Amino acid sequence: MFWMENTLYIFYFILSEVVLFPLIYFKVMITVGYLADWKRLIPLIVFWVLFGPFICVFNLAKDLFFYLKILCDYQDEEEHFKEKEEEDFK
Repeated sequence: MFWMENTLYIFYFILSEVVLFPLIYFKVMITVGYLADWKRLIPLIVFWVLFGPFICVFNLAKDLFFYLKILCDYQDEEEHFKEKEEEDFK
């Protein structure tokens, strides 16, 4: 039952990050434009235009990995907590 409940949370997590992709994409492009000097501006913008979507998807996968890792650790901690309770009652 634990994972059945969390599938909705995982789906919502992925959906919320995908909805933020355009905002993140253009925000990074603007930030690169402000921080780059004139000699490197065009190559950096072209790099971001070409590889930005892949970087966003990679970051989504990394965030999802850490989210799932937290969910798995929570279950392990719950089992460890139950073992401690059983030991305390002995």
